[in-house]
Amino acid sequence: MALIFNKFDSREQADAFAGHVRKTYNRKVSVYDSQDAAAGEGTGKNFRELMSDSENVYDVFPWQLDAPIVLVERIDEGYTQEELIEADVEKFAGVFAGT
Repeated sequence: MALIFNKFDSREQADAFAGHVRKTYNRKVSVYDSQDAAAGEGTGKNFRELMSDSENVYDVFPWQLDAPIVLVERIDEGYTQEELIEADVEKFAGVFAGT
């Protein structure tokens, strides 16, 4: 699973948020320009194959997201960090969409 963020005003804000999360929380992060891209469509690989190189795999979100979309790796012992990441997204004009 992943923390899912969307509705950024621009790709630049999404990229800035992704960089902040990588640097501050040492999490794997991916940025996508569409929900289809986030789901791995057209790549020949499914979503889990694209996003997972460990046991922490991500699920496709069940309803429409507004791009740009940022997916952040979840870790077993990171719930306090996740709350901080969710709060940080507002600084980058994005929205926490769920997990």
